[in-house]
Amino acid sequence: MVAMVCAARAFVWSLTVLSILSVGLGHDSCCAKAAMVGESEVTMVPDMNARKPEDWDDEEDGPWERPLIPKPPDAVVTIFFRDLLNTLEDASPWLLLGLLLSGVVKAVTPTSFAQQMRGSGGLPLAKGAFLGLMSPLCSCSALPMALGLVTAGASPGAAVAFVVSAQAAGVDSLLFTVGILGLRCAIARTLAAGLLGMAAGFVTPSGANGLNRSSKRMADPDACPSTSGSWLQCVGRGLQEALTDDFDEIAPSLMLGFSIASLLAALLPAGGLAQIALLGGLWGRASAIAVALPLQFCEHASVPLAVALQKAGATGGLSFAVLASLPAINSASIALVAQLAGLRAALQVLLMIWLCGISLSYIADFANAEVVQVGHSHDGLPQWFVYISKPLMGVIASLSVWRLSSFGTATRATGCSGCKGCKEQ
Repeated sequence: MVAMVCAARAFVWSLTVLSILSVGLGHDSCCAKAAMVGESEVTMVPDMNARKPEDWDDEEDGPWERPLIPKPPDAVVTIFFRDLLNTLEDASPWLLLGLLLSGVVKAVTPTSFAQQMRGSGGLPLAKGAFLGLMSPLCSCSALPMALGLVTAGASPGAAVAFVVSAQAAGVDSLLFTVGILGLRCAIARTLAAGLLGMAAGFVTPSGANGLNRSSKRMADPDACPSTSGSWLQCVGRGLQEALTDDFDEIAPSLMLGFSIASLLAALLPAGGLAQIALLGGLWGRASAIAVALPLQFCEHASVPLAVALQKAGATGGLSFAVLASLPAINSASIALVAQLAGLRAALQVLLMIWLCGISLSYIADFANAEVVQVGHSHDGLPQWFVYISKPLMGVIASLSVWRLSSFGTATRATGCSGCKGCKEQ
């Protein structure tokens, strides 16, 4: 518990510092990073060790210039922290959007809706996967929503199906994929995302619930929505809980996942994923998908990566498998699944998506699938929302630090960090 609190503090303080620095500092976009992983680019820089020859005559030979050499790779630590900061900055607007939507959904959605996704069987999983496909949530935005579903009564399996489907392909990425890869590829990707979501939910134990909070919330007479209280009061109550308790709940999982993804990105050489994919055969396919899955790529960023892999010489089936399965899971969502259903369930979900990705690569090759760019499309969140989300997340993170620090200090003797589960007992 103490380690989780420390991780949460590191996460929120990183967001606080980042919200100040990111206003004036630019960085590579998620899609640009995807292209860099797929293709190796060599940057030439002057050789600072070169010396001007003694017999060089500027009048006869012209001005002397240092020869250009390939830029040496950055240190692993430098790459790690740079990628982590970029990931946190990219995550800020999407995380804020997910928290806001989660709070609103709690206010306007009856608890019976989430309870319809309770229990085992294919129907709750299908509902969770369908809800994920219909949502416009990308990457981190789906995680607060999944937490809200579980605490409202949905089974962890349905929540996992929702997360996997929403991250793999939603309504927003459908239009994006149509513009880049065409209608047929977009439809195939959406169908694959739904199947991946149901497969991941199938291997998640239906009775597991690491939060142990759903029964308390459903028994709360003041819970929204209900006949008591106005609609605005319900919305305010839902937003308050989403921006405080839910954020505190998912912060350690997010920080752990982001750190693992950034570490893998730092250790993976430029163009390494394309080189692994070119190994060919079952080993090449399995290795490429295994390396790619923990990385932090959204459903939009996987499009240029899949195109880059196809151009680098990978088969169309493997490129499509990366397109469909890469955004479905990442280190952050794996950590959240472990929090919801346990570490064993998280490993089962990861293994299932890996196996499904390998199978998709062969099925797509059998169908002669090709991932070829046919157009251009640009979408995303409004710039004004992206701009204001960073300082807002800084404020939310600072308040979270205060809550965690005060509760942790007050209960240091008992080893309790003052999480919501303890406060409700």
